[in-house]
Amino acid sequence: MLTRNGICYHLPDSPYTAKVNGFTFYFSSSLYLEKFLNQLEENRVGINASLSCRFNINVNFKSFCDFLLYMKIEKRGFYVVNNEGVELCQNSITFGGEKVI
Repeated sequence: MLTRNGICYHLPDSPYTAKVNGFTFYFSSSLYLEKFLNQLEENRVGINASLSCRFNINVNFKSFCDFLLYMKIEKRGFYVVNNEGVELCQNSITFGGEKVI
């Protein structure tokens, strides 16, 4: 249910979603969704460049960058679902399996 201003406080019911790299991110407002989509590529470039410079190794972690941006923008909770329909918990996510190219 949305408030008068279009805010959804129960994220699983939110109509504001973005499907990115096999994950569906749920947002509490259209403003947060727009911010996420507008900053997505710039955020990836910035974080990957920062990590690459810091460790002197070329890095490309798209999903990691996307989750960091989501947690930065969405202030009213955390609700992400993967391709298999499994709900992800912020405290139990582990990024691994990167391959060397």
